[in-house]
Order: sequence, then C-alpha cells, then structure tokens
Amino acid sequence: MKQLKLTSDNPVHTKRIGEMIGRSAEPGDVVLFTGDLGAGKTTMSQGIAAGLGIMNDVTSPTFTLMQIYQGTMPLYHLDVYRLNSEEEALDIGLEDVLYGDGLCLMEWAEQFPNLWPDDYLLVRIERSEETIRDMELTGVGAGEVLLDRVSKLLESAGIAYESA
Repeated sequence: MKQLKLTSDNPVHTKRIGEMIGRSAEPGDVVLFTGDLGAGKTTMSQGIAAGLGIMNDVTSPTFTLMQIYQGTMPLYHLDVYRLNSEEEALDIGLEDVLYGDGLCLMEWAEQFPNLWPDDYLLVRIERSEETIRDMELTGVGAGEVLLDRVSKLLESAGIAYESA
C-alpha cells in the first residue's frame, strides 16, 4: 500500500490533480472517493474526465446513480450516496463497472467497503478551510501502479506532495 498526501487551495487545482489521475489511468482501474458533501469529489472527477479527453459536462450522478462517458476509454462515474444496501449497489451493475473495461469512479465509496475490489486508488478529500482541501491518495494492489504514474505527473508539473 502506497500513499500520497497533498493539498489543493482551489477547485482549478483539484481538477488539475484529477486530470493527472485520468491521464495516468488504464482500463480496469478503480478510483474510490470518500469525503464530506462539498469536499470536491465531483470536482476531481471532472478533472479525471478531462484527463481522459472527455469534453462533456461531468456532473454528480447523485440522482442517476451512474453516468457513462466515452473518452480514451469508458468512464463509469457512480455516486452511491442514495443507495441503502449492497444489494441495491449490485442491482445497478456495480460489479460490471468495478471489473469492466474502463475507469470506474465511485463517489461515497465508504458506504459499501465490502464491495471494494482488491485493486484500487482510494482518494480521501477533506475540507480543512473554506477553499483548502487535504487529499490522501492510497494505492492498494494494482492501485499502487496507478499512484506511481500519478506521482510522476505531479512531480513533472511541480505539484508538491508528501509520500507516506
């Protein structure tokens, strides 16, 4: 398990970090988001989509539960906040996209930790001030490889982070 810690001081910076995740992703990668309402999960998802070359307006799929976008690979963007059980999550096809041919992003992943795959990048975002976001990116299994690629892009862009 590898971990990076970084801070964003505005939504543009959060999107830029997300874009680096998108540019680093490969088919089958999974990014799980945790954080309070308004922490920046969807903002980072927008950046990830941009990193995949997706020009569509990416919004939170809170009411639709899942949005599918096509870029350099399929992007499956889920928001499981409104689901009440693991069964409901499975009914919307969660397993298909967690083990699919694209990049899967799941907001509010802490709702269903028993459904997490063995390999993922966990992104925890917390508000420390009105505009400041503290981020912790943890690579588990193959998610470590994704995190290594992200860290190289962060370094080349001059974005400071702390390895843990």
